[in-house]
Amino acid sequence: MEDTAFDIEEWQVWHGLAGNETWAIPGLVAESTKSAREDQGNHIKANEFMDFEEVLNEKVDILVQFIKLSQFTCAYTGAGLSKSSGIPDYATKAENSVVQAPKLKSNLDAEPTYAHCVLTAMERAGLLHMFVQQNHDGLPQKSGYPQEKINEIHGAWYDPSNPVVQFSESLRTDLFDWMLEAEQRVDLCLCLGTSLSGMNADRMAKTPALKSRKPIPEALGTVVINLQQTPLDTYALLRIWAKLDDVFRLIAKKIGNRRG
Repeated sequence: MEDTAFDIEEWQVWHGLAGNETWAIPGLVAESTKSAREDQGNHIKANEFMDFEEVLNEKVDILVQFIKLSQFTCAYTGAGLSKSSGIPDYATKAENSVVQAPKLKSNLDAEPTYAHCVLTAMERAGLLHMFVQQNHDGLPQKSGYPQEKINEIHGAWYDPSNPVVQFSESLRTDLFDWMLEAEQRVDLCLCLGTSLSGMNADRMAKTPALKSRKPIPEALGTVVINLQQTPLDTYALLRIWAKLDDVFRLIAKKIGNRRG
């Protein structure tokens, strides 16, 4: 993370710059002695935390306001987005993880999660303008997300022209250039289910976070939604600790109510 000088209170590490100091600190719901992604140099323990219901509800109210204000919202997603579909991730290490998932005979049998479906609905409503996903699973497309509007930067199971990229391999040039263009445009990043352990594509979350911290902000910032701690928590506009499907159920309800 680029060194940027700014003052931050302890409560903002848990709730974000747009948070409220009166909110309760999220509760520890699953403990792990293992690091989330030690293979990528992330030594943060894979403990899981969850916001209390009242705090979560208030945070999503604020999130919906930012979504409506944003001129260019990007979803930047990791394996946590697909975990409840049955596709395993790498960062979950707690034996009593709060995310329950069906057992699949094959990852190709996975169905989109509730969060995938709401992201697709947001795109159709003009509230989501870019989707950069680290996953290869095709679940956004299964939920109806347009293929031409998703950047599968690390490869795709269903696209022979876009083979899966290993950690040490180079990204496809056209996808990388497309991502760089979007990086400069995004003013609100929804960072979903990723440990942010040093992938090149993490710039999609880091850049708007840093822009929001400038003396004259150049972006709204980055909203991190994850059960585990990440290296970006200190920089978050809003930090939400919850299961992604639960958050997107609230988003769908609140956006629907306000449209009505």
